[in-house]
Amino acid sequence: MATSQLIRMGIDIGFGDVKAVSSKIIENGRIETDMFKFPSAVARVKNQAIAGLDDAQMEYTFENKKYLVGTDALISANLIPTRDIEFLLEFSPLLILKAFEGAAQLYHLPLKSLCNSVEVCLGLPLAYYREKKNDLAGRLVRFEVSGLEVTFPRLGIQAQSQGILLDFLFDDHCRPNRKWLGSDLLILDIGFNTIDILCVHEGRSSSEWSNMLEGAGLCRICRDLDIELKKMGLELPEQAIKNALVNRKISIYGKEIDLSEPITRLTWDYADFLYREIKSRLSDVLKNTRRLIVAGGGAYYVFRFFKEKFSEDFLYMPVHAEFSNARGYYKYLKGVKNA
Repeated sequence: MATSQLIRMGIDIGFGDVKAVSSKIIENGRIETDMFKFPSAVARVKNQAIAGLDDAQMEYTFENKKYLVGTDALISANLIPTRDIEFLLEFSPLLILKAFEGAAQLYHLPLKSLCNSVEVCLGLPLAYYREKKNDLAGRLVRFEVSGLEVTFPRLGIQAQSQGILLDFLFDDHCRPNRKWLGSDLLILDIGFNTIDILCVHEGRSSSEWSNMLEGAGLCRICRDLDIELKKMGLELPEQAIKNALVNRKISIYGKEIDLSEPITRLTWDYADFLYREIKSRLSDVLKNTRRLIVAGGGAYYVFRFFKEKFSEDFLYMPVHAEFSNARGYYKYLKGVKNA
């Protein structure tokens, strides 16, 4: 496959995971999209106590320092906390190159060939979009990781949850769904750290009611799960707790511990908290909106509870909800067609 066949990537850099949607051209000129994700984990590499033991880990050189990225970083004692906008600004080049690496492996292409030939669109949390957009764009004009210089023929930066809106309004061929164009919509983008609330009035994003709830994402369940684990005499780092939440179990000294019961209880409590929070903050908006769209990785943890509170015609969760922003960014690059 020629290098030019990989043309676009929508990349959603979250505080928990990086989600990517990329495209390739297959037979007859048709475009096929692929999705993949990896942890938004970065760890500094320090001198090893015993040299040679970490040969299987991929180290990345960035701004004269060495790092582990993604899954390799999760087990490091030098894991850098991710719940900070400055983390995204500082390490987005590393995470983007890691996403390029995933695409190169997926399409059997040399990584170097992608470093100046891929159009990219990514997002910033809603509350930081206006303030930090130019900073992020400047950070990404040109950067170098492990001797690879990266530039973009086209770079788009959207507000997180705007991607979800585009994903909802336009199909995979970027044709508009006329039923919902010009509608009042409410989007909950539930991430690991933040919840972005995007209010759409008559088809346009409204700053009056849109908001971001910091520290209210899945990290809230992880905090409660951490308390439960400490009662069992277990102390785990945040990323390990996140993995336990996803897998609903942990393994200690070779023994598997089922966490289904406490996680089910904590998840229900979290969904109830979020429901009450939204009802309290946005009761009038909820009454007047045509559809409530729940997306992001946290959607899976609240959707069942919300189904008991809202009608099926009102509540919507996209397929592969954690990739909805990245799909929307990809559609933005592909060129959404106006009504």
